[in-house]
Amino acid sequence: MNGLLLAKSNFKKKRSTSIIIGLLMLISTILISMSLLLFLDAFPNTDKYASKLNAGDGYSIIYNDLTGITDTEVETIVKDKAYEYEIDHFYYLPTISIPFMKGDLVTQVIISNKNALNRKMERAEIEMEDNNITSNYIYLPYQFYSNGTNKIGDTYTFSANGKEHSYTVRGYINTFSFGNKNCGEFEFILDDDSYFSFISTIPNQEAILVSYKLNDGITQSKMKLTINNTLSSINTKVMVNGLSKSDIIFNRGYMSLILAISFLTINLVSACVIVLMLYNTISNYVKENMKEIGALKALGYTSFDILKGLLVQFLSLAIIGGVLGVILGYSIMPILGSITSIQQGLPYTVSFNTVATFIPPVIIVLLSFFGVILSTRKIKRITPIIALREGLLSHNFKKNRVALDKSSFVLNISLALKTFFNNMKQNIITFVVIGFLTFICGTALMMYENFNRNPKIDILAFESCGGVVTVENSKKEELRSYLEAKDGVSNVRTLINVSVIYGDNDESLMTYIIDDIDHLNNKNICYEGRLVKYDNEICISGKFAKAYGYHIGDEIEISYAGNKAKYLISGFIQSTNNNGKEALMIEEAAKAMYDFSSIPGYFWFDGDKEVVTNVLKECEELYGEAIITTMNFYTILEAGMALFEMIAALMLVISLVISLIVILLVLYLLIKSLLHNKQKEYGILKALGYSSKDLILQTAISFMPSIIISVVLFSIVSYFLINPYMNLIMINFGLMKCSFVIPILGLALIALGLIVTSFVFALLESRKIKKIEPYKLLISE
Repeated sequence: MNGLLLAKSNFKKKRSTSIIIGLLMLISTILISMSLLLFLDAFPNTDKYASKLNAGDGYSIIYNDLTGITDTEVETIVKDKAYEYEIDHFYYLPTISIPFMKGDLVTQVIISNKNALNRKMERAEIEMEDNNITSNYIYLPYQFYSNGTNKIGDTYTFSANGKEHSYTVRGYINTFSFGNKNCGEFEFILDDDSYFSFISTIPNQEAILVSYKLNDGITQSKMKLTINNTLSSINTKVMVNGLSKSDIIFNRGYMSLILAISFLTINLVSACVIVLMLYNTISNYVKENMKEIGALKALGYTSFDILKGLLVQFLSLAIIGGVLGVILGYSIMPILGSITSIQQGLPYTVSFNTVATFIPPVIIVLLSFFGVILSTRKIKRITPIIALREGLLSHNFKKNRVALDKSSFVLNISLALKTFFNNMKQNIITFVVIGFLTFICGTALMMYENFNRNPKIDILAFESCGGVVTVENSKKEELRSYLEAKDGVSNVRTLINVSVIYGDNDESLMTYIIDDIDHLNNKNICYEGRLVKYDNEICISGKFAKAYGYHIGDEIEISYAGNKAKYLISGFIQSTNNNGKEALMIEEAAKAMYDFSSIPGYFWFDGDKEVVTNVLKECEELYGEAIITTMNFYTILEAGMALFEMIAALMLVISLVISLIVILLVLYLLIKSLLHNKQKEYGILKALGYSSKDLILQTAISFMPSIIISVVLFSIVSYFLINPYMNLIMINFGLMKCSFVIPILGLALIALGLIVTSFVFALLESRKIKKIEPYKLLISE
C-alpha cells in the first residue's frame, strides 16, 4: 500500500517525465513486437503455404530432350528414395525474358492448364479471379499482383521462341515452388484452348515434373543428381533442374529476415536509452527529493518502501507501454507484411503469435525492473540527517574548469561550458544515445546507397553485362562474329553455368565457365586469393569452402555427367545467388569433364542501353528461331532491384524518423531535469540582468559539445565498422566479406542534420526558462 501511494505521488509530481519514459517504452515494445512477428509469423508464411499446397521436400524438372525417357524410368529412380511422390507433365521454357515489375526478367516459365490445380503435390490454387473472362486468359503467380505489375483484366504479353503471346489476366495463383523470382521459376496457367494453341507453336518443350517427400538420409541435391546421372545414361541431352524446400523458403523469405534483423538492431539502442533514462530520472528524483526521502524515513518508511514506489511507478508504465506497443505492433505489421508479401509472392495476413504477443511486454518490464534496481542503490545510504542537510551540497570539490575572468570565450559560451562540465552524467547519456543513433542512421544510409541510389551489382549478380544472346549451336560462330563487328558492342565473351557434383552425389555447385578470365567484368567476385588462370584451377564460394573445410591451395574433386576432375582452389568467390554454392573456372579447365562441342552459344557483351536494345532486336530478326533467348541486363536490373530499392528507402526513412523521435524525447527529459536542478541559478542570473534568450541559448549550447563529439566520433566509427557489422548478417546470404560503399558526403550530411536538429530541439525545450522568475523563487523559499 505504501508503495502504491508513493507511486501515485511520484507520478503526479513528474507526470510529463513519466509519460516520456512511457513513450520510449512504447516505441521499444513496438519494434520488438514487429521484429518477432517478422521472425515468427511473416518468415514462416512460406512454410505455411508449403503445407497447404502439399509441397514436397523438393522437386526436379526433367527437360530439354525426353527421348527414351518415360514415367516408368523416373518412378524407378524415385520410389526407393521417397515415401510420397507424384509425376506430372507440362511445357517448360528454361530461359525466357518476361515483363516483370519495371523491366524484364530472365527466368524459367512453366506453361500449364487447369490440371495444375488438381495436382496432389506442388498444387496451384486460385487466389483471386474474374469469372467473366472466359477465353484467351492466363493465371499469373500472385507475385505479379503483390508487386503491382498487373491487374485482373490487363493484357499480359511475352515472347517465346520468337513468337509473341498475349492473354487477358483472369486471376492469380498461389504456388509454393513456382511463384517467386528469387527461385527462378514461374508457372503460368492458360485456358485449354490457349494452352493447346501455345504448345502447337513451340514443339519439343515438354518436361516432366517429379515432386517428392524424401526418406531419411536422402537430400534434395542427392535426389536431383541421382535422377540426372541415371537419365543421362539413357539420353545425354536430358537436363534436370530443381530446388529443395528449405532453399525455396529461404529465397522467398529472406527479406523478412533482413527487416527483422534491422529492427532488432534499433531495439538494442532503444533498450539502452530506456535504461539510461531510468537511471537519469531516478538519480534526479533522489537529488530533488532528498528532504522528502529523509522525512519519509523519519516517519517509518523503509528504503524498500521507497523502492517499491519507484518500481510500481515505472513497472506500471512498462506494462501500459508494453500492452499498447503490442497492439500498435499488430496494427503496423500489415504495412510491413505487404512488403514481405511482395518478396515472398504469397498472400500474408498477420496472425496471432503467442511469443510475439507476450515476450515484448515481458522484456520491457524486466528491463525496467533491473533499471530501477540498479538506479536506486544510493537510497539505502540516505539517512534522515543527511537528507535534511541535502547531502554534501556545501561543497562538491569540483574544479572550476571555466573561470569567467580567464575565459577567452564570449560570456554566453563560457556559461554554457560551465553548465557542460557540471553536468557530465547527462553529457555521457547524450553522448551514448546520439552515438548509437548515428551508427543506425549510417547503416541505413549504406543500404540506401548500395541497394537504391547506386546498386552494388558485383554482390547481387555474379557478372554484369549489357546483354546476353543464346543461339543454337549451328549459328554460334556466326553470331559471335556479328557481335564483335557491331559498333558500340565490346567485350564479347562466352559464359555458361552448369551444376556440377561434389562428393558422393550429395551436393552440387553452380559453376560458371568463361572462355577468358580477362573478359570477366566483375573481378570483385573474388574476395580472397586470386581468380583462376590455368586449366587445373577453380574458384569456389567462401560459404561452401567454410562448410566443407577447404582452404586456398587445396584440391577439390567435382564431376559432371560421370566425368570426374580434380582442381586446385586458387581463390574464394562470393555472391548472394544459389545459396552461396558457386564456383568459377575457365573453359579450358572445364573441358576435362564437360563437352562444349554441341552446346548452344551463350554470348555476353557490353554496351550502353540503347545499343544493347537495338542489337538484341536485330539478333532476333536476323537469326529468328535459332535464337533461344535474349537478355537485356538494364531492364532485368530495373526489375530485380525494384524491391531492394523500396526496402532500402524505407529503412532509411524509418531510421531517421525513430532517431529524431528518440533525440526529442531524450533531450526533453535531460533538459527538464537540468532546469529543475538549476532553477535557483537561473533565477540569480535573471536577477543579475541576463535575459531568457541568453539563458535558453546557454542551455542549448551546453549540450552541443557532447552531441558534436558523439556525432563526429561515431560517424568515423560507423565508416569503419558498418561493413564488419553487415558481414555478420550477410554471411548467411553468401557474402563472406562485405565491401559496401559508405558515402562520406551522405554520412557528413546525416551528422550535420543530427547536430542541427539536436540544437533546435534543445532550444525549443529550453523555452521553459521564460517561466522562471526570481521573485517567485524567493516567495517559494
